Amino acid sequence: MNQYTKGEWEARKLFPDRHGIITKEAWEITTPEYDVVASINHSAPIRKEDDAHLIAAAPDMYEALKECLVNLEILYRAGNLPKSALHLRAEKALSKAEGK
Repeated sequence: MNQYTKGEWEARKLFPDRHGIITKEAWEITTPEYDVVASINHSAPIRKEDDAHLIAAAPDMYEALKECLVNLEILYRAGNLPKSALHLRAEKALSKAEGK
């Protein structure tokens, strides 16, 4: 799964178009260069912003979880740590993110 859009993602609330029209609240997840990674415009307004920020944090969380799992594996293989439910959840989450 190294093919996702790299870099910092940001949640940006969309504002009215040049005619001042907004049909519904919407958010975009973009790179700092404003390349759109995802759009959110279908859920309840209070959840749109929360969802947008969670999606924007996904690359950082993915990389952090991969690093944590590497360290957990080192401790597990050295016999210093049993494989816990948290370890298994981390593996499952990374597999899901990687489309496995």
